[in-house]
Amino acid sequence: TSSTFLAQLSPGGPSGLPLTLNYKRVVTPGRVTLGAELACDPLSLASNVILGAEFKFSRSKLQVTMDGNAKIQSVLETKLGKEPGQPSLNLCAELDHLKDEMKFGYGLSIDG
Repeated sequence: TSSTFLAQLSPGGPSGLPLTLNYKRVVTPGRVTLGAELACDPLSLASNVILGAEFKFSRSKLQVTMDGNAKIQSVLETKLGKEPGQPSLNLCAELDHLKDEMKFGYGLSIDG
């Protein structure tokens, strides 16, 4: 397992919040990774937090994030065959509790 911590100070950066703290933890190499991001402005006390996880399986990958506004996003990507270049199916969902909205999508990728 390995951990990475990064702090960045960028006044006037793209997010509008000058201080960003990132943490990444590889729980099981090649299988499970967790991450967190905190962006804040120490002067105004405005902040945003995002938590995420990635799970890799033999022929699929699941990514899940949740932010401080109770928005949950997930993407499931799975290979439909065992050979290289086989089609893959993507399923995604977004749930926004504050806006009471749910969005779902899908995609099919054919390599070749």
